[in-house]
Amino acid sequence: MSTGWSDQRKADAALRIHEWAPWKKSTGPKTPEGKAVVAQNGQKGGTRANYRKAMTCLSQISRDRARFDLFASIIAWTKQRNDAGLDDSNEALEIAIRNGKLPPASAWKDSKGERFGAAALRTS
Repeated sequence: MSTGWSDQRKADAALRIHEWAPWKKSTGPKTPEGKAVVAQNGQKGGTRANYRKAMTCLSQISRDRARFDLFASIIAWTKQRNDAGLDDSNEALEIAIRNGKLPPASAWKDSKGERFGAAALRTS
């Protein structure tokens, strides 16, 4: 496909560009903001990749928050039982879950889907 430029025109343009040599006068960005912008020039991906990263991060935060809420509810339950002088054994914990006093067993899973053991959740 022809660009419309003759061989002579291309040679003349190349000569003019080489005489001008704009690459010798290029200084690049001077401000920290400009340097930060050009530092990203080689990065691949755009909005979609950034969105994916953000959603992964939010998902992890959500799982961490759910785990924190679960632990907080168990600690509060154990403290109430201890303060009242009541049994806080594993069996009592299971009964509290069945009776809806604590989150359901489905909330007791780690990121691999494995169930937390009640003994592992307790701090002695």
